[in-house]
Amino acid sequence: MTGRVLSVNGNTITLALLEVEDTSSPSMEWRDTGMEMKLSISDDVTITEGMGTPRSGNSSPSANSSIPVSDLQKEDIVMVWYKDNTETVERVMVVQ
Repeated sequence: MTGRVLSVNGNTITLALLEVEDTSSPSMEWRDTGMEMKLSISDDVTITEGMGTPRSGNSSPSANSSIPVSDLQKEDIVMVWYKDNTETVERVMVVQ
């Protein structure tokens, strides 16, 4: 699932769900689906930064280092993975 962060409140994030817009452009364009979802992110969920999105002030530019939920910012685009056959968030990656 892919979404744009609308808000972060403790360990709960609210996302505007997105889908890839079908364009001839080589870069991905996101389209808002009009749906929102609240996700609870437990302390054991790994949140990584991918596709060249290091944050200023982040002492480790490695894309494999985990960041806390509190580092997510409004308008971040994130991809979310669930544990198999559950609604439990397993992993989050910031893509933009």
